[in-house]
Amino acid sequence: MMPPLFHLALCFAGGILVGLRTTVLDPPALLLTASAISALLLLWPGRLPRNAIPILLALAGLLAGAAAAAQARSDCRERLPDGARVRVRGAFSATPLPEATTGFFIEELEVAGRRLRCGGAVRARLAPGAWGGRGGSGTHARIPNAGGELRAGDELRAGDELRAGDELRAGARWLRLPPEGRWPRSAERAGMLVLDTVSLLTPAGSGHHPLLAARGDAQARLRALLGGRAGVAEALVLAQQEGLDPELRRRFADSGLAHLLAISGQHVALIAAGLLGLARVLRLSPRAGAVLVGSAVTGYVLFLGAPYAAARAALVVLLVLAARLAQRPSHPFALLAAAAIVLLAFDPFAVLDAGFQLSFAGTAGILALRRAFLLALRPRLGRFAADSIATSTAATLATMPLTALHFGTVAPIGVLANLAGVPLAGAAVPALALTLAASSVSWPVAEFLAGAPDVLLRGLDRVAALAAAVPGGHAYVSRDTVLAWLVAATLAAVVAGRLAAARL
Repeated sequence: MMPPLFHLALCFAGGILVGLRTTVLDPPALLLTASAISALLLLWPGRLPRNAIPILLALAGLLAGAAAAAQARSDCRERLPDGARVRVRGAFSATPLPEATTGFFIEELEVAGRRLRCGGAVRARLAPGAWGGRGGSGTHARIPNAGGELRAGDELRAGDELRAGDELRAGARWLRLPPEGRWPRSAERAGMLVLDTVSLLTPAGSGHHPLLAARGDAQARLRALLGGRAGVAEALVLAQQEGLDPELRRRFADSGLAHLLAISGQHVALIAAGLLGLARVLRLSPRAGAVLVGSAVTGYVLFLGAPYAAARAALVVLLVLAARLAQRPSHPFALLAAAAIVLLAFDPFAVLDAGFQLSFAGTAGILALRRAFLLALRPRLGRFAADSIATSTAATLATMPLTALHFGTVAPIGVLANLAGVPLAGAAVPALALTLAASSVSWPVAEFLAGAPDVLLRGLDRVAALAAAVPGGHAYVSRDTVLAWLVAATLAAVVAGRLAAARL
């Protein structure tokens, strides 16, 4: 039986979905209506109606969704005209590659000499010849693209006069992106900056954006150690996918292994488990151990940029630690629901994000289906094989509709491909972490250790290539087909539930 918090999370998410599509009433009118309904429920004589709390959560979601949509529509990033010349100051969230888009944090923005009160994240890319390295000299020079790279955390200004040393001239053009279907979008998806020249103001590591600077330093070391496989390594341990080759992305999608290219909760769980073991070895008190684990997990997720899967896992870890300290039982679905409510309250647009949906659907599928598959398979197979197949099948079945809906692909072969892919990726992550840690102490040792993740990543790519080549292992489906099947499955489930209730 599902805990009440799970149903409340569904009500909250449903309210957000309705609120995001609400354009008839503005947020103040919605707030007034929701306040009146809430007051009526709270002032209800006697006991509250049975569905009062779900209704309140749905109303809260409605308000959050409507407010987020209204804020996005009025954001300056949404209102900038296509092709506008702008001056910006900000920082890349990761080390950009030529012709690749990367996250960029706007701190100041000027249009036609007028500074706007505008900031936030957008996508950005460097135009050819915009940047050539950190050692450029001269007062009027345009350095070719074949030189160095921007570092994550570098503070940039587009349109400034070129200065000596690290300070470079820069300019930017705003490219407005077309709407994504009928749903509203967050302001950071409204457009993209094309930086055609760049002037460095403050080098990374000088106190400006320290987390971004640390992430950029880690990227630079991975690229030096792993060469062509650094893109997959960055995706696995740094949650940066800009360096992934399009052909590699296609192979992993067709093989059902695309989820391995995103940070998963497994990374956070491994860190938490390792630190809990360390706390026991050091004989720390439960409270001190919880502080150690909670601080490390939170710091790691912030270092990554708080992707949804990692943030979900971190919230679950923090809730488990709190439950242990309070000596209270915790239901896994209640923990998952609590994490969803927190993330959606912080960012209502997360409900539309494919990564958010796949992360929670995969975890819920494993919690709900894995045990049944395990009981059926364990008598015929060994424990390890049965557990691997049960987990892979549960996650694949739960995420397959969403994968088809968002990416137009279903890959049944992923059930088998994950049997080899998941252990390889699981072994590659600690190997990469160890290599990165060693590179900050001894470069020769790091070069020696880099051989292990290189072999594992090569094996992972080989598994993806073989699985993608299996005839009938994947298929392309249209969005309308997926929606039709989802509606049919929902109706079938409702009818089956009614018939079962009638028999009882």
